[in-house]
Amino acid sequence: MNIHKISNNKELLAFQNLYLKSFPEEERLDFELLKSKADEGRGNFLGLFDQQNLVGMIYYSEYQGTIYIFYFAIDQQLQSHGYGKIMLDYMFETFQQHKIILLVEKINSKAENNEQRIRRKKFYLKNGFTSNQQFLQTLGLNFELIHREGNTAYVADYQKIREYFYSAAKND
Repeated sequence: MNIHKISNNKELLAFQNLYLKSFPEEERLDFELLKSKADEGRGNFLGLFDQQNLVGMIYYSEYQGTIYIFYFAIDQQLQSHGYGKIMLDYMFETFQQHKIILLVEKINSKAENNEQRIRRKKFYLKNGFTSNQQFLQTLGLNFELIHREGNTAYVADYQKIREYFYSAAKND
């Protein structure tokens, strides 16, 4: 098992394939934007490899003591094998003093994928995240902000790191 920042085109292509398979189009940012923000130092591609195979991915941004996980996925055929916990434990260990936040789709009994939403949120709550009932809308969709237990984060933290991520590259 090996977790490291994506460092070559072969790994980046595997990351992109997992990204495209894991997230519906309406939740995805353009992959070229993710690459350009990584080139600017505002985004990071992190991969979990089993042997030479990418089995998990995280795309995140770091700013002023806050980590925002834009995208986190484990290969669908390898879910429920502990890979997700390994990646989250890595993030918690690597960024011990940081607030770590992410968005989950808001639970909605009328949503077609509500069961999936519930399972996803339960996974995060079981693996070190907590909720203080903060909701927001982005990409035209409703989300709940959750954060690492013990490092409370708020929508304002999300807005600040999002603003940093989208701002033009300059000396911050």
